[in-house]
Amino acid sequence: MRKVSSSGNPSMKGEPVATIDEYISTVPEVMQGPLERLRALVKKVVPDAVERISYNVPTFLHHGHLVGFSVSQTQRRKKQFISFHVMSPKVMKAMKEELVGYETTTATLHIPIEKALPSAIIKRIVLARVEENDARARAKQK
Repeated sequence: MRKVSSSGNPSMKGEPVATIDEYISTVPEVMQGPLERLRALVKKVVPDAVERISYNVPTFLHHGHLVGFSVSQTQRRKKQFISFHVMSPKVMKAMKEELVGYETTTATLHIPIEKALPSAIIKRIVLARVEENDARARAKQK
């Protein structure tokens, strides 16, 4: 597995960003379209998700942290990609078969810019995360 550096994340290079719009405006132009599509997909699946910057990462909240995204790059080749932060090792493990062909960490999916956004996979991940967060919220109410 390649080591990943946050140096491709523009918000880590200077002042923190305040909004997801601002974050997207700071990334290379080639990354802006895919990030906007990813954002729109998450909002389509969870229309009431709240957008927030958390730890300089665009994040969606629904009964807690749901998912997030950022621009990252490999240490050696300085190749940029989208990091889709699933925020759940359990969901990543459950979707292991579907994620073959993508680099992953314990709770993050790395999407190369030259690869099409895996919309169906992202939708299933987001729905699984909603289910996890909803179950946790119900358990807290008891």
